[in-house]
Amino acid sequence: MSNDPLLDQLSLIVRRFPQLPSEREREAFKAELRKKTAAASGTVSVSLADAASASPSVNLLDRRNHREFSNRPIGMAELTRVLSPLRATWNGDRWRFNYASASSLYGISTFLIVHRRPYGPGLARSQAGSFRFDPRAFGLNLIEADACIGRDAHAALNQPVFERAAISLYLIADFGISCPVYGANGIRFALLEAGLMSQLIDQSAPSTGIGVCHVGAVDGSRLDTVLRLRPGQVLLHSMLLGCVTQSELRPEMRTLLPHES
Repeated sequence: MSNDPLLDQLSLIVRRFPQLPSEREREAFKAELRKKTAAASGTVSVSLADAASASPSVNLLDRRNHREFSNRPIGMAELTRVLSPLRATWNGDRWRFNYASASSLYGISTFLIVHRRPYGPGLARSQAGSFRFDPRAFGLNLIEADACIGRDAHAALNQPVFERAAISLYLIADFGISCPVYGANGIRFALLEAGLMSQLIDQSAPSTGIGVCHVGAVDGSRLDTVLRLRPGQVLLHSMLLGCVTQSELRPEMRTLLPHES
């Protein structure tokens, strides 16, 4: 046992999901997974396509970590633009993503817990709660209404940020997908994939008026129930999202978004 609970958890998972012994078995496993995901685009609780808008321009100088948020609610159009880089596109034979995944397994899922109701269509008619992002149907599936993990799931340093944030976003790896193919290397590849996804969110957020705070430590055991995680699903990274303060908005956006209350 180490002093790091995550490392201990990952060590147990590698033993629970051992690498398939032969190349033939691993290829059959990947083929079966591709067959399942090919037909994975179904109905969602909240369609983000309905709130889609033009792709935001990217200015890398705008990227920063935010620890202060305004009281202004997040709009559906803005949330859609933040998540749009994670959207999958069907190109006739398979789903394509804007980021790489070893063997195209794409075993990391994006979950959200909405703290406050964003304005606009879609989520405004739903209760706050936990959702799973569907990159193929491009929407959110409600898991549990009014779900919340509480401020004490965060380190004391991050609790004030959590209380000001509108949404918690979690990148959850399914090692029941990656480890049978790559063994312990599935952990390294999942961490790399989570980093690529995080960068896409970082780049899309500034032009929407949404700020991102990367959070290194969250009590992952709190998420098992509210996100209904399966054995083998592990939190790799989390972020807190909220609207930036009026002074930090791009000048051209200050007249487009409502003032904070």
